[in-house]
Amino acid sequence: MIKCRRLVLLVLVLAGLPLLAARGQESSDLRLSLQLDYASKYIWRGLVYNDDAVLKPSLALGYGGFELAI
Repeated sequence: MIKCRRLVLLVLVLAGLPLLAARGQESSDLRLSLQLDYASKYIWRGLVYNDDAVLKPSLALGYGGFELAI
């Protein structure tokens, strides 16, 4: 059941990509974004996994109207 939901989500995302490309060309320069978030504790799905302070890094790379973030 979960695989079916993931497949449907993937199909919907891929079907929407041409619509995003057709919206018009934005700036085509390369963008890089670094972010470091602070949290007093790490909570995931309502469960406390770490009572200590945590840092959550993220990195995003964008080009034109697309962005890839981790």
